[in-house]
Amino acid sequence: MRQLLLFARARQLHAALPLALAVLVVTQLAADQVIPLQIVSGSPARPVPAAEAIPAISASLAGWACRPTLWQHERISVRHLSWLTAGVAVILMAIPTLAVLLAAPRYPQFGHWPAYTQNVLILAAVGLLAGVHLSPTASWLPPLALYLATIGAQQYWGHQMSAWWPLADPRSTTADRLHLAIALALAAAAIQATTRGATIASSQRATVEN
Repeated sequence: MRQLLLFARARQLHAALPLALAVLVVTQLAADQVIPLQIVSGSPARPVPAAEAIPAISASLAGWACRPTLWQHERISVRHLSWLTAGVAVILMAIPTLAVLLAAPRYPQFGHWPAYTQNVLILAAVGLLAGVHLSPTASWLPPLALYLATIGAQQYWGHQMSAWWPLADPRSTTADRLHLAIALALAAAAIQATTRGATIASSQRATVEN
């Protein structure tokens, strides 16, 4: 139990997990709201349901929330650290995805709701993958940029982009990114377990020093 508390403190899970649960609650309360977003000037605004926007933006923070602050100490003191790190990554991907699963089906007028869950899972996985290649504190930038670029692409190209864009267009029933979402999620959990949440570069330096 002491090791688990050490792990939770080092990862600041006492702040990250309540915040993730708050996202779950807020998504349910605001699920029927729509936010018009204008990324591309001159194109019609993209009506974004809160059931998509809130989990998508929070999913972008998964890599930041999974960051270690005392990972060198954890590496020595905490047993089964790789499994714990992978478990935290899975939880941080699952909570925003669950928020969409609970909210979106109640509002079918917003589009093909399975696409929302796939997109949120992809964004969370991208954030976790970015954290080990860039840095955990900057890991929110790639998924958030991808999400905003997706809205802009949907404004500019409409349904035509659903065949080649990495995120699904919820307005298209043919858009399916399930396999991509699962592959990225598995890769994110695996690389988090391997690096224990640290960047690849810092993990390699620690291996050389030891």
